[in-house]
Amino acid sequence: MAQQQDTPEFRLIGTFTRYSSWTARVETVLEYFQIPYTAETVQLSDARKVSKSGLIPLLESRSLGANIRINDSLAICEFLAESCPDLHLWPRDRQLRALARSAAAEMHSGFQTIRSTYHSNFIARYTGNIPITEQGRKEIERLLTLWNESRKFTKARLAQLGEKDEGFLFGNFSIADAFFWPVLWRFRTYDLPLDTAGDDALAWMATMWNDPAMRRLSSSYYRQAERPESRIAHYDDIFRGHEDIQLTTFCRSAMSVTVGVLALQGAFYEHIQLLKQAAAGWSHSSQWDFIEVRTPQELEKCDALILPGGESTTMSLVAARSNLLEPLREFVKVHRKPTWGTCAGLILLAESANRTKKGGQELIGGLDVRVNRNHFGRQTESFQAPLELPFLNTPGQEEASFPAVFIRAPVVEKVLPHHEGIQTGEVERDETIVAPSKSAKDAAARDAMATDVEVLATLPGRAARLVASQGTAINPEKEAGDIVAVRQGNVFGTSFHPELTGDARIHSWWLRQVEESVKRRREIEQR
Repeated sequence: MAQQQDTPEFRLIGTFTRYSSWTARVETVLEYFQIPYTAETVQLSDARKVSKSGLIPLLESRSLGANIRINDSLAICEFLAESCPDLHLWPRDRQLRALARSAAAEMHSGFQTIRSTYHSNFIARYTGNIPITEQGRKEIERLLTLWNESRKFTKARLAQLGEKDEGFLFGNFSIADAFFWPVLWRFRTYDLPLDTAGDDALAWMATMWNDPAMRRLSSSYYRQAERPESRIAHYDDIFRGHEDIQLTTFCRSAMSVTVGVLALQGAFYEHIQLLKQAAAGWSHSSQWDFIEVRTPQELEKCDALILPGGESTTMSLVAARSNLLEPLREFVKVHRKPTWGTCAGLILLAESANRTKKGGQELIGGLDVRVNRNHFGRQTESFQAPLELPFLNTPGQEEASFPAVFIRAPVVEKVLPHHEGIQTGEVERDETIVAPSKSAKDAAARDAMATDVEVLATLPGRAARLVASQGTAINPEKEAGDIVAVRQGNVFGTSFHPELTGDARIHSWWLRQVEESVKRRREIEQR
């Protein structure tokens, strides 16, 4: 919020923030807390012209007089916290405040290898065989541990105090988050490894990337790049001579994708947390918004949607009463936008479902399958089983089994032949309800269609599981198993609850499918 009128209290003298961690820290605090200030940007090579020490940024304050300039980003932020006590730039709680100060100081004085090897270079993107020394890897692991432990303590402390947790390192956004913002960009710029990151660290990273104020700041770095004088050549050329490393730039018009989770009933909160974790855990250029959907207006904002587990009849009835049922059918079957249903969501997405009364629950449709509700029995018969999911595998790397949670789970009883209209053969079945007919609207929707249903995962059937429990190996030729994951074009369904496991692999895979689908849709729409 740099201003030119009414002479604000503060004046920041710094260099282009896309190359300067120190300036970026202070700018982030000023912008996030909307503290009025003016700014003067100088070339890094001209720092000695404005600073006796040759170090920037500098902060001037009218209350101090013209002859006093504060240098050093931590000193500046401490002065801002003292000058603006009502804004609570540090956490209000004494314990959290102490830890936040400690974390910011560690970032300020530590991690020398990361800071000297991987220069601050917002919006740049290096791909290839990025070298990482043993010390560099130790510092990366320490950063990820620090973030994870900070979030774990914060969650417990705020729960103890009965206060709301905004998902930042110490609850609300603070100076500590601003100090780690530049190094967070380093993880993206240099594709630094996240293999030792805990779930809480990944969730914090997602909170930072998806916060609206941080997105606005990110946009300002692209605007800086349009000014030729902002370029610092040696920062861009640090891997010159490494033929296996390429320098590109994150697209300024980074694709914004909004993913909704139907929040009428069921495990919608858990889905959103894993989506955030998944988005933070892989390199991408998209900007993600994850929202709860309860109204047609919220659904209109979405590029993709998850129908969570819960109770399918209840969800259907509430959707109808909320005037959401028809918009959901339009979303899935007319616009063919990416949709994923888990457990109850799979039932809603089926073109046919049995074991329900005719005229009772209504279906959305989208998957040419017949689903058997509560196939595994009552709640007490719910279970967890390791599931092989080949679609998660990457070339040269086979993923470990997935801890699938089944709670009164349905299964796909039959894959149906594709029909343009209603599944007429299913209408004649007793105790079977069928989704109404809807046709793809346009070229983008038709592109997202698929006539064939892919079976992505099966679980050994009940008879085979009984044999296995008695110590006898399952014969796959005699027991095909229950179908528990399917995909048809942009519509994906699972019998089980990935959102209840803490394992974000399926969410990561699905977000990749969403990103590809949204890109393809927008390209078609622009033709």
